[in-house]
Amino acid sequence: MNVSLHYILENPLFEHAQLLAGADGCFRTVERVSVFDSPFGMDVIEQGIIAPGDFFVTGLLQFSADSDALFEVFRVLIAGQCSGVCLIAQQPVLINDRIRALCDQNHFPIVYLSDDIAYAQIMDTINRYIAIENLNLINQLRLDKICNDQTTASERIHLLESMNRQIGSQIMAVCFLGRLQSQLAGFEWNTLWLSRAGDIYIDEHQSRIILLSADDAHALRVHLDVTRNTIAQYFEQTTLGISRSYPRHWVAKAVQEARIALDMACAEGVSEQSYDPLSITQLLFPLRNSREAQDFCAAFTHALRAGTSPEGCRELWNTLQVFVHCTGDFKKSAQVLRQHENTVRYRINRVKTLLNMEHDPIRFHEAVGAAVHLHQILGRDPEFEDSLK
Repeated sequence: MNVSLHYILENPLFEHAQLLAGADGCFRTVERVSVFDSPFGMDVIEQGIIAPGDFFVTGLLQFSADSDALFEVFRVLIAGQCSGVCLIAQQPVLINDRIRALCDQNHFPIVYLSDDIAYAQIMDTINRYIAIENLNLINQLRLDKICNDQTTASERIHLLESMNRQIGSQIMAVCFLGRLQSQLAGFEWNTLWLSRAGDIYIDEHQSRIILLSADDAHALRVHLDVTRNTIAQYFEQTTLGISRSYPRHWVAKAVQEARIALDMACAEGVSEQSYDPLSITQLLFPLRNSREAQDFCAAFTHALRAGTSPEGCRELWNTLQVFVHCTGDFKKSAQVLRQHENTVRYRINRVKTLLNMEHDPIRFHEAVGAAVHLHQILGRDPEFEDSLK
């Protein structure tokens, strides 16, 4: 469970709520919501009547002003590691200074709402949050098991169908990052995916995964377009990684590809990336922190620094970046750089000479492509300031 009281209180139902005490305790998680309508003592903890994470809704009608019994109740709730109390009343007169001090000291929230909101409405709202989080946790565990290499095809299909019985024969994974446009948007988003036939949504908190399904590849592509638009309606600053489509028993492969594609999108600074098995950048990405990659980048930079000034190195490097991103097209590179095409050709030939690859064009294109992509993945340009004397 990971539904914090703070998260719940962002729901519009609590727009006019006041925190009478224990405001620093809104980090507490809410495991269960209930009502209490009578005084009780410490024995309720031993009997398991209350438990950590319990959140209570009450009008306190059973208590009189300055009642020691009410102070004792709050002491019990705090000892039982409950998550807080929602008070529904015309005036919170029963919450005296002694109770406020106790709750502030123990970071135990008392939320106050006017009495024109029904108990049932509050409890239904909180229970929906809890139900969504419980289902998400269960589906996370199922997905982890699916991605375990030891599961069989039939076991993977069974786990998929336990998450959504209407899962189609073809499946595609979308892994994405993004910021919800509002807390209400998050509530609506989760409700939407609970009703989506054939699809599965899992919030992994670091990223989000959608498993899309259909009965043929064309329908799946159409479904993907609709999903892109849906994500844009609820999230801002999104980054998507998209897998290829597979028969549903290959769902683990789809999830793995979507995660790799998301990593690539983040590394390249683009908003969307589909998994591409022929991508050199994708091939290099797992090696980016290896000793071999570091040696390659160092040797490449050393070759440039050995033959020209720091300013000349930066000029050659900028030209190489544009040249690679323009797929080796001299004319396009010249347009981007606002240079004459012959100037670009001269600079590229200069790099060939510095790398001692004038007569090996295939190796040259491999080397400059790998160098540009590796530095892009690492998020930094070579350092030329300490050029050799």
